[in-house]
Amino acid sequence: MVYICSPSNPAGSVFSDEDYARLVGLADEFNFIIVADECYSEIYFDERVPPKGLLQWCSETGRISFARCLVMHSLSKRSNAPGLRSGFVAGDADLIRAFYQYRTYQGGAMPLHVQHASIAAWRDEVHVRENRALYRTKFEKVTDVLSGTIEFSIPAAGFYLWPELDIDGVSACERLLGEAGVLVLPGAFLARETDGINPGDKRVRIALVADERNCVVAAERMRDLLARGVNGVHSNVCARQHAKNTADPARLSGARVEIRKVRRERSDVDREQTDFECSDYENHSKPT
Repeated sequence: MVYICSPSNPAGSVFSDEDYARLVGLADEFNFIIVADECYSEIYFDERVPPKGLLQWCSETGRISFARCLVMHSLSKRSNAPGLRSGFVAGDADLIRAFYQYRTYQGGAMPLHVQHASIAAWRDEVHVRENRALYRTKFEKVTDVLSGTIEFSIPAAGFYLWPELDIDGVSACERLLGEAGVLVLPGAFLARETDGINPGDKRVRIALVADERNCVVAAERMRDLLARGVNGVHSNVCARQHAKNTADPARLSGARVEIRKVRRERSDVDREQTDFECSDYENHSKPT
């Protein structure tokens, strides 16, 4: 079984037709199942070009049996409703039949009120388009603030920025939290070390899930800290940009956002990490 995520977390890359053709070809050759996590598929920037899903590719290429292919969707990103724990699996009928039997004995029943809320959310597309518009605005404003401060690219989809820094992501996160009250996730926590190299080691994940104001305030704090060159967080920042763009302390003191916790085992010790954005911050010294 091979799991893929398109659009991906955290980079926001999207599978192309060529990617799907190669992967499905390998599945046929070596007899494995493809499970595609497509929970970010409805968060994208160009309304004319939505990300193509695995089953859509199958349909377009005549693979109407969807053999060896399953997709998983969720309301968590589409409708900003992770607490509902509502989603669905679709694809190969034989695999669905087996999954249904497994789910019958191993899964928990969804409460009736959650079922009704899920039905309403799945049927409505207006709020989904509005949600995409909100993300577009946040990306425009946050990237405008951070441009010239850190290196990043605009993702094809999803709601993350995945910048590269001059130091390791854990150290950067510690400084951003301790001196700016900004919480981001170390990139190393999202990758796996191979041959002594972790591809996420000098990256952080920034999730633009808070409201526009808090995202902008968090970006301004990050920019100002990096502009000071604290602990060599980024060596290419101009001092004049910091002087020009220093945020209003009164504005900083009122910023607040819900913090989503992410657990990851690291060095055989369970550690809790918090995933973006901007915490309540008093005296600009430590988070509340």
